[in-house]
Amino acid sequence: MGRRKKEMVEAGLCGKGLHQWVEGQGCCLDCKREANHRWWAANAEKNREIGRLWREANPEKVREHSRRWAKANPEKVREHSRRWFAANPEKSREANRRWFAANPEKFREYAARRRVRLEGNGVYVVSDKDMRRLQQQPCAHSHLSPCDGDMHLDHVIPVSRGGTHGIGNLQILCQRHNISKHDRLEAEARRRAVSRAA
Repeated sequence: MGRRKKEMVEAGLCGKGLHQWVEGQGCCLDCKREANHRWWAANAEKNREIGRLWREANPEKVREHSRRWAKANPEKVREHSRRWFAANPEKSREANRRWFAANPEKFREYAARRRVRLEGNGVYVVSDKDMRRLQQQPCAHSHLSPCDGDMHLDHVIPVSRGGTHGIGNLQILCQRHNISKHDRLEAEARRRAVSRAA
């Protein structure tokens, strides 16, 4: 090491000015940062390829990092989603259509919840576990007449008559019984079914 450089090292300086010297590195901290920045800029394509290969080899680590980041930055996630949906309306509509087709029960529950919210009757959290248990039950009116068609989510007290959306006000009806119940209360629907059978 030359006399000038030795004096600068002892003074904690490097040749570029009042920079912080890195012990054992042969350069100062700012010079090292600049060198790193130049190297990354010169090898950008190579670094992108290395990053892509690492992400492909470690998908679980990438997902975990993304989950942690999203949890720590909910506002940024919402803003990014809002901008993406605004810039890609057709893609977002197509993604929604695919999701609704793959999840008909969740779509029905979502539609029912939205209807109640628009009426202002009160929407309560219905867990996935409660929803699965409810969907495994038979039609609530199967004893009145034979069932027909798909199973539908129904509000015991209809939304149009002040019914809320919560596990205590939900039941499963087949398509036929759900259509015939319409916006009647349970007692009214049963009386109508009995009178029609007579």
